[in-house]
Amino acid sequence: MPESILTILSSLTFSGILTALLLFLTRSWLSERLKQSIEHEYAQKLETYKHALRAEHEIAIERLRASNAQERAVQSTATSSFAESHRAAHERRLAAIEITWKAIFKLRSVISPALLILDYIPSDKQGQLLTNSTMREFFDKLSMKTLNEIFSEDGKEADVRRPFVSEGIYSLWSAYRSLIALIYVMTIAGKIEGKIDPWHQNLDIRKLLSEIMTTQEFEQFSQLIVGRLQFMSDTIDRKILTQMRLMVSGEESGAIGLEQAQKISDIVTRLDQKRQADSRLSEPAV
Repeated sequence: MPESILTILSSLTFSGILTALLLFLTRSWLSERLKQSIEHEYAQKLETYKHALRAEHEIAIERLRASNAQERAVQSTATSSFAESHRAAHERRLAAIEITWKAIFKLRSVISPALLILDYIPSDKQGQLLTNSTMREFFDKLSMKTLNEIFSEDGKEADVRRPFVSEGIYSLWSAYRSLIALIYVMTIAGKIEGKIDPWHQNLDIRKLLSEIMTTQEFEQFSQLIVGRLQFMSDTIDRKILTQMRLMVSGEESGAIGLEQAQKISDIVTRLDQKRQADSRLSEPAV
């Protein structure tokens, strides 16, 4: 083969190799540039996205802070308002308790000495006191006027304050008032008729006391020969004070529940109606 042909072939082979190499390098360079361009574009978009997320996050945080501040303000206002209303309600309850206790204290203080003396005389001997010259003065003062003192302004004020005391307190107070009133009526009727019926044997009174007292207390009351009025008063006072302490301490339930209070109130209502309808309430004119 002529040397010139070999030279040409060699040149062509080298040129092809060189061309192929240049094409490879060019393709690699373009691929790398394209890759870098894409990465740069993605990096820019990623940075823009991160910046947008940070901005949204900061806006959301500020909104949350503002919302929390507003909620705290509303909660603070509500708490303050609740505390104020609770304080005002508590003050009303305390005032109602004080007025009710004053009414109970006055009720005890106006009990006729005749009733207190009779309380320590056995039932079978009480009739003899009606003709006793010493006792006559006490019985003469025992009248419907003294009975009306039970329903004085203090008692009415206690009734007005009923919404601010527990049902247990009010039921006991009204029961005590009704019991004293009925004992007055029975004693006044006994003075007029010349014969005193034992009030502790009255079925209405016993029914009411059985609801107020425990079984043990009622049995103890029934076994007494004298001092029944004192025992009854002390027992009811103690129960009222217990209810008042529970109410002041904020406890909702106490020794007298709603059902028992309702039973007591129902009996008191019936007892008052029967007492008011009793014809013996009208004393003869002197």
